[in-house]
Amino acid sequence: MRIYVDATPLYDLGMVGNMNLLTAFDGTLVIPRAVVDGITVEPAATNLDRFLDEHDVETGPDDGEWLDAAG
Repeated sequence: MRIYVDATPLYDLGMVGNMNLLTAFDGTLVIPRAVVDGITVEPAATNLDRFLDEHDVETGPDDGEWLDAAG
């Protein structure tokens, strides 16, 4: 299962230093590159960068594949 993470939980968890709570999910974390680039406030940005370095997280452009399924 793929779990998409948006900016709000990343910002909130990054600000308090609890990014590791995201590892409690049973699935592949997916954080679109646009979301990663949008987290610019410290310490959230540094904590997110560290989390991405230490964990297997998919980051990439949102390819819109889901749009075909939604139509």
